[in-house]
This record gives sequence, C-alpha cells and structure tokens, in this order.
Amino acid sequence: MVAEQTSSPVITASKKRPTVKCVVWDLDNTLWDGVLLEDENVTLRPAVVEVIKTLDSRGILHSIASKNDHATAMRKLEQFGLKDYFLYPQINWNPKSSSIQEIAKAINIGIDTLAFVDDQPYEREEVAYSVPAVLCLDITEIEQMTNRPEMMPRFITDDSAKRRRMYLSDIERNGAEKEFIGSNEEFLATLDMTFTIAPAQEEDLRRAEELTRNWQPSGTRPSISCSSPAWTTSTAPMAKSVSP
Repeated sequence: MVAEQTSSPVITASKKRPTVKCVVWDLDNTLWDGVLLEDENVTLRPAVVEVIKTLDSRGILHSIASKNDHATAMRKLEQFGLKDYFLYPQINWNPKSSSIQEIAKAINIGIDTLAFVDDQPYEREEVAYSVPAVLCLDITEIEQMTNRPEMMPRFITDDSAKRRRMYLSDIERNGAEKEFIGSNEEFLATLDMTFTIAPAQEEDLRRAEELTRNWQPSGTRPSISCSSPAWTTSTAPMAKSVSP
C-alpha cells in the first residue's frame, strides 16, 4: 500500500510595518557633510532638513544616535537652529542599537515604530541585527523618504503638528518638578493646569483612533496622564489638558 502524501501549503502573510513615530538620525555625513571631530566647519544638508521639518509637521518625532562628542555636537545643532527638533538625543560612544533602545524607552513608544538613518552600512547592519524591528534606511534614500507609506500617518490632526512641542514641554515640566522643593500637590498648583470637558467633535474621534493605534502589541492598555504628551489634545502653560 502506498500512502498518499498530502501537503498543506504554508501561507506567509507579510506583516505590514507600523507607521513610524520617530526617526533617529546619525550626524556625520548624514545630517551634515563632514566629520565634526575632524573639522567643525561641517555643512548642513538642506534635503535632510526639509525631510525633518516635513515629518515634524505630520507629528513624527526625531532623535539622534551618533558616536560623537556630546557637547560639541549639541553646540553645532544649536548653531544650525535644529537642537529643539531632536528629543532625547543619544550622542555617545555606545552601540547605536543601544542608543535607539534608550530613545524608544524615553519617548515610550514601541521599538517597531522607529526608523534609523545612517550613511554607514556597518551601523545599519548592527542595528538591524540587534533590533530587527527598527526600519533602517541609507541616507541615499532621503529623496523618497517622505513618500514612504511608513511615514504617512492615517490622520494628521492639529495635535500632530504640535506633538514635538508637547514633548519638549513635558521634558521641561519634569525638569522643573525634580528641582521643585515641596510636595507634588504644591508643584501641580504652580502649573495652572486646566481640565476641559466638551462634546466630542470629529477631530476628537480621529484622535481617539490615533490613541488606540498606539496600544502595545501585547494588548496592554497604556496609562493616560495629564503629563504624557502622547495622550493629550490641548495644552495649558507647562501642562496639558484632556478633552474626551
């Protein structure tokens, strides 16, 4: 008797990459032409700046993973007027995969929502090996970057364009809280916070969908607080207010 062999086709569905929430940039020969520690007269790349500003207007954040001297690099970024575009920059001599994981932790987003741009194949391969969920891009792909589907949020709300400033405000608030002498209640009283309750509008519903898309893959619902810029819809001085 000959047994009949049956085969079940294996269906492999390609997983759609989530929308990028933060782009992590190298500096030398990526953000600018030249190596900063060899010559401080580096030249900023206009095409890169245009991409950064375009994505920023869509609510996509930016950070840095660069093997460089921190003080020198930050001073150069300030000279170029770009310092405030980068949240939690990791400028040190650590592996870039480690820096990228620190950025994801600081911003509190999934590692699979980060993209990394670097001119060096070795650095991209190191990141791809250590954190394969990160989208690694060569700087030569800069011209098409803003047209990639991962860089196109489904909704671009008013809050999207203000997201970076919300994070900067939160960083400032956290710093002020650490320096404040007194109780948490006394510190909060100095912030002049406002909590607004109003009927939901179409913009609010879009924002609600945006929030649900930020839930972690494990299904764990993130906590929502007035101090978390990822979950706010309007701002007050040094604080945020939430509209349901």
